[in-house]
Amino acid sequence: MEIRIEQREEYSSRRLAAEMLAAAAKMDPENIRFYRPPFREQFGVGLSLRAELVMPIFSINLGVGHNVFYRGEDLKGFYQIAALKTSITRRLFLHVGYQLRNFKDPNNLMLGLGYRFNGR
Repeated sequence: MEIRIEQREEYSSRRLAAEMLAAAAKMDPENIRFYRPPFREQFGVGLSLRAELVMPIFSINLGVGHNVFYRGEDLKGFYQIAALKTSITRRLFLHVGYQLRNFKDPNNLMLGLGYRFNGR
């Protein structure tokens, strides 16, 4: 009777993504650097119009908006939001949503905590 033990190399998703990018770019995965823009290019101020469908356990939010003051290409143009809101306490809620840009390009995932001042 023969028992054979194989050793497999474990990959994290980050390592696997780096190797896939390296293979596509023909680079060494240890030398890949990602660009992180400065804060001023990640911050914008704008106006949005939203509708909320309130249900007993959670709320569904849909909206459109446009950044008025911004820097960087990610914040340019109109954006759309789809989000879920659920109450943690009477005044505190969890907000999870997704933002699209120009009705087609994924922009970012939103995760946040909110506070209701009126507490209803």
